[in-house]
Amino acid sequence: MEEEELARRRERERLEKEKLERQQMEAERIERERLARERAEIERLERERGDRERIERERIEIERLEIERIERIKREQREKEHRDRERERLEIERLEKERLEAERLERERIEREKIEREIIEQQRREAEQREKERRQDEMREALRREHEARERELIEKAEREAAEREHQRRLQEKLEWERLERLRGEQERLEREKEEAARRERERLEEERRERELLEAKIAADKRREQERIEEDRREMERREQERREREKRERERLEAAERERDRRIEEQREQERLGELERKAAERRALQAMEGQRAREREELERERLRLIEIEKMEADRREKERLAEERRLAELREQERRNAAVREQERRQAAEREAARQRDDRRSRERLDIIVKEREDREKLEWERRRHLAEKEAELKRKKDLTSKETLERLTRKPYYSRENLSSLGGPEITTKVERQVIERVDRTLYTDGGPLTSTSYYTGGGSSINPPLSLEAPTDEFGLGRDRLFQSRNDDLRDSKRASRYKSRLENNNRARRDFFSADSSQNGESIDL
Repeated sequence: MEEEELARRRERERLEKEKLERQQMEAERIERERLARERAEIERLERERGDRERIERERIEIERLEIERIERIKREQREKEHRDRERERLEIERLEKERLEAERLERERIEREKIEREIIEQQRREAEQREKERRQDEMREALRREHEARERELIEKAEREAAEREHQRRLQEKLEWERLERLRGEQERLEREKEEAARRERERLEEERRERELLEAKIAADKRREQERIEEDRREMERREQERREREKRERERLEAAERERDRRIEEQREQERLGELERKAAERRALQAMEGQRAREREELERERLRLIEIEKMEADRREKERLAEERRLAELREQERRNAAVREQERRQAAEREAARQRDDRRSRERLDIIVKEREDREKLEWERRRHLAEKEAELKRKKDLTSKETLERLTRKPYYSRENLSSLGGPEITTKVERQVIERVDRTLYTDGGPLTSTSYYTGGGSSINPPLSLEAPTDEFGLGRDRLFQSRNDDLRDSKRASRYKSRLENNNRARRDFFSADSSQNGESIDL
């Protein structure tokens, strides 16, 4: 029991301890939340105070910029009026100088025209003189060409006659050459026949030698056969003496002797035939020898005729060569005469060409002088026309700018305010808008215009002829009927905490200086454009 009681007591103590710890932790959490709320409130109040101070600084900066812009516009107006007066004075002086310059230019123009007329008249007289000389040179050139044509005709006629005679000589030489060629061919034919006869003679001698050898062989064979016959007769007697003893042997030998006799007769017959052939060939050779003698006599006659023709041809060739040399000398004399005449004419032609070149140079110089005079006159007329056109355009431009209903004046009077959403969005800057730009845009967006209200000194601005955009506080926009309108401002809920880009605006405070520089640079550029106009 005591242990259970002790355990229950310990359990109660543990639960009480845990409860105290939870209460303490809850109190600490509540205290932390209270401190966090107080810190957040303090931070909110600090942010609001910082925002109010920043807004006040921006307002003061904008007012200072507006004041500086108004003072600059007034200063520029005074400077512009001074420049206008100075410009009018300079314009009067310029017009006076231009008038004097125009009078001087007119006097110079009259004097130049007089000099130009004198130069043109002189150039005309010189051109007439050069044309007269040119016609004279052309007449002389025509006479030279006639002389050249006559001389060429004479030379061509002589050359034609010489060519005709040369043609006749060449034709005669060709005929004689053909006749000599025929004689030479006949002589060559006879030479060939002579060589053929010599060859046949050599063959005949060779045949006679062979015939002599055959006759000698026949005589030797006859002697041999006669010796054999004697030997046979001797053997026959011996056989007859020994007939009894050698009958059989004699009979055999007799048969052999008969065979040998038959062979000897056949050989003799053949030798007779060969002798007949040799005699026939000898008769033919004798006939050929007679023919060769006749041909030799004909060759000698042809050779004598050829030598006679060669001598005649040589004399004819000498005569033709003398005639050719005489014609060449005559043609050479004519050509030399033509060359001397051509040299004289060429010299005259060169002199005429030199005179023509001199005339052309004079013509070219005259034309160049006239072209220079005409070009100078055209340039002067063009410059004068440009000067008058420029003066007329400048006077028209000045008159148009001074006109109250001109395009420039109407554009200047109806130009949109500088601080408008369209102008600020068309600057081409970054996508992030600075605080000053955003405040100005919201200020313009809060502006309400009421028609029919009176125009006050703070709501009407004429611009004074300047091309500078009027400030926000000085320009009163007009409607399409030209009526002025008052501007009313609505209060705005100055709670920057509602903007999702508050932190971005805080990080871009340094862009205020850039906006101010852009503001002044835009004004200075517009002032420069107005001065140029």
